Amino acid sequence: RGRSVDTMQLFLGSLTVLCALLAVGHARPERLTRRNDLMIIGGDETTIEKFPYQVALLHFNNFRCGGSILNENFILTAAHCLYDTRITKMTVRAGSTLRYKGGQLFEALNLYYHPDFTKSKLQHDVGLVRLDGALTFSETMQPVPLVPVGASPSVGDTITLSGWGVTKVGDRPPTVLRTVQVEVTRHWSCRLAYSLSATVSDQQFCASASGKDACQGDSGGPAMTAGGQQVGIVSFGRGCASWIFPGVYTDLSNAEVREYIDQVLGGTAEPYTPAW
Repeated sequence: RGRSVDTMQLFLGSLTVLCALLAVGHARPERLTRRNDLMIIGGDETTIEKFPYQVALLHFNNFRCGGSILNENFILTAAHCLYDTRITKMTVRAGSTLRYKGGQLFEALNLYYHPDFTKSKLQHDVGLVRLDGALTFSETMQPVPLVPVGASPSVGDTITLSGWGVTKVGDRPPTVLRTVQVEVTRHWSCRLAYSLSATVSDQQFCASASGKDACQGDSGGPAMTAGGQQVGIVSFGRGCASWIFPGVYTDLSNAEVREYIDQVLGGTAEPYTPAW
């Protein structure tokens, strides 16, 4: 009997999501929203002292993405933030609540992203930036601890996001760091929601909350557990704070994702070299 109830709940849940998809299908955007186009929806202003691992990635001096400090020399971000990027024009600002001034500013020495990353599918969406100097750690600049491999988030877990992404679709990114909390959603329902436009794999998890989300400009930023470990990287979504389409995050507990990070840190991965 218990199994019959679970099966019926699964069927009804699937039917609800499917009906919603059909209802909005005619209005679907042509492509997914890479969160580097986006801001924190429904969040609050905060300070870098509360998120000392947060950094801002700049391209041609314009804010592009978020990221997190892995160690004195490396920044963790999303692969799509680095794709087709001129390394000579990439800089990283660390240790500042404001995205446009303060803290320390470094040029990028090397860019890395997973060799299996594709811009169209947004799988293997993990990248790293090697700085041209070493960060000086302080109360405003600290490395972020990563979750253990295999410690994937559970449904209902609270995830804390931070960044300078837009607070409203179509607005300009804010100047002050912001934060918001969302909850991990069921993987099957997220996979179903995106089934017409994208693949949500085991390398990813999804999270949402009513009226809250990461948005444009938050891409590459950290998704943190309640215990203060980074469990995800802001990757993509459709729109912002949509009840149908949760935000999608690269899962840092995934063994394949972590293997690539270890390869970069260990010096065995090749840096990205643009063809132009």
